[in-house]
Amino acid sequence: MILYKYHGCGNDFLITSFDENIDYSLYAKKICHRKLGIGADGLIVDEYPKMHFYNQDGSKASMCGNGIRCYVRYLYEVLHIEEEQYVINVKDCKYLCKILDYTTFNMSVNLNQPKFSKNVMQTVNEDFEKNFYYQNKKITLYNIFLSTMHVVIFVTTFHHLDENLARFISNNPYYQNGCNVNFVKIINDKELQVVTYEKGVGFTKACGSGVASSFVVCQKLGLCGKHITCHLELGVLEVYENNDIYLIGNSHFLYQMKVEEQDGLC
Repeated sequence: MILYKYHGCGNDFLITSFDENIDYSLYAKKICHRKLGIGADGLIVDEYPKMHFYNQDGSKASMCGNGIRCYVRYLYEVLHIEEEQYVINVKDCKYLCKILDYTTFNMSVNLNQPKFSKNVMQTVNEDFEKNFYYQNKKITLYNIFLSTMHVVIFVTTFHHLDENLARFISNNPYYQNGCNVNFVKIINDKELQVVTYEKGVGFTKACGSGVASSFVVCQKLGLCGKHITCHLELGVLEVYENNDIYLIGNSHFLYQMKVEEQDGLC
């Protein structure tokens, strides 16, 4: 099996082609393990125009904003599929991707419309704001579904982020299928910083749909305009609203490798 490794703002992925004989949930748990595997935040399986995405723990995700940009770069550079724009299907949803700059591989991704509810089948706003109690402290959460389920928590500093709190929220039964937890610091009405605890992974260097969800929540609360820049530890993402929500960022190829069955990873 040939694996290609990419990252978007430090959010790293392994990409391979589809094989009906492989249990990719099990394979993702093995290959993405940081100590016993190659190590990655997720596994992307190519069945163009379908993209299958698996979290580090083997769970299948509904979308990944950084991963889809890496996947399109793989399509262009490895499979030599050259399109003016790419329509990628992920779990029965379609996402329009367009390469803006072939030198930096900057790309826009249409993440479609957000929904403000803990239940992804609803579109009502009744669950947009929710108070949780953790260790006798009230925490205000903002719920949004944008490609996947996200929660936004506003903070003034990222020092001493509580991983136990993030895990408690991410796995809380209130969220039927779990959620990603975004800690958001507002710099001004055009700039944010976001740190995301991803369902099935933990804290990551970046989360594209998390940044976009944070933008939507800020905009809904009147805290930002229609275009923001998000500063992450290892890069920058832009988000803007033009009826739909658009994410802009680049991706980077790291390396390719061949994995044999006797390596204990297949």
